[in-house]
Amino acid sequence: MDDYIDDIIKQVDLSNPRSLNESVYQGFKKSIIDGIIPVGERLNEKELSRRLNISRTPVREATKHLIEDKLVEYIPKRGVIVKKISKDDVIEIYKLRKNLDSLAAIEAMKHMTASDYQEFYKILDDTEKLWLNDKIDETIQMFKVFNEKVYLKSEMPRLKAIISELREYLKRFRIISLQDPERCKRALFEHRKMIILMEKGQKENLVELIHKHLNFSEKHIIIALENQMKGLKQPHVKS
Repeated sequence: MDDYIDDIIKQVDLSNPRSLNESVYQGFKKSIIDGIIPVGERLNEKELSRRLNISRTPVREATKHLIEDKLVEYIPKRGVIVKKISKDDVIEIYKLRKNLDSLAAIEAMKHMTASDYQEFYKILDDTEKLWLNDKIDETIQMFKVFNEKVYLKSEMPRLKAIISELREYLKRFRIISLQDPERCKRALFEHRKMIILMEKGQKENLVELIHKHLNFSEKHIIIALENQMKGLKQPHVKS
């Protein structure tokens, strides 16, 4: 743990006005999601509290919350260990995302104006230009802009917060490369089709497309996850 404990400490903002317990919990949680604490690593409460210069109580409370979040697990004779990502984790998160993303898009349709749709088409045109110029990182960033705008237009702040939380957990799937140009091309096509369906008010077709869009991503992640366990390279997933 000594190799990366300094990086963990950087994630714990003890100057934050929220409670010490919450600050430690959020810092540890971010460290796990961002991959700073490796899978299978034991959380040493004594060492963490010593290095943070705090009592073991907030560290113990943070650990308790992380167990509830299913990010860590207690193993007898080993202690609290960072959990591996399982196929069930992927399935659960995507099941939630399919339903929540569908709800966000349907609600957004109720509030969007012609000007909003033009803004979406502009985002998609800019994204396509980036993709055509092989700027994959920037293309992926524009996908995030697209999704955030849909959530915003749904005018459901609690829904947006829930989806944002799920998207944080998806960061744990760092084994999955998002750099595949063909995946970007497919996502761009489907995003454009989503906006067309929203503009036409075709709810059923929209929900079907969103589920298809996320099913592909889920399938890709599960296969890559299974191959990682076998020590294989990530395959190209066909639709």
